[in-house]
Amino acid sequence: AVVSTQSTGVTLSLACFPDVKDSVCDAGFLALAPQRFTSSADSGNFVLLSEAEVAGKWYYQSREQPQRKAKKVKNVIKSAKWKAEENEEGDSYRYTFLLSVKKVLPGIYKFVGDEGKSCSFYVY
Repeated sequence: AVVSTQSTGVTLSLACFPDVKDSVCDAGFLALAPQRFTSSADSGNFVLLSEAEVAGKWYYQSREQPQRKAKKVKNVIKSAKWKAEENEEGDSYRYTFLLSVKKVLPGIYKFVGDEGKSCSFYVY
């Protein structure tokens, strides 16, 4: 499918976007640049905004072997570092979560909160 916006003249191909049934984020989360290529600048920094402070874990699932169970990012990519920061008082998304990896592998990087809500990043 192709989406065209007349006001900006931008045309987007939806071919590489995840299916609608695979929603990128649950309510309360916002992923910045949820789809990227391994070669793109800053591809190893995954920024996730959250309305509330959430405890959870980051997981990785390979694109080459999607039948394999997702593993904790730290078990797959040893250089992975995760931190959380509180944003300014008036922001609607109060917290910023940052996952940084030195070597980006193609696949799905997914944050899963302890309460079950999640948000995914797709790397091609």
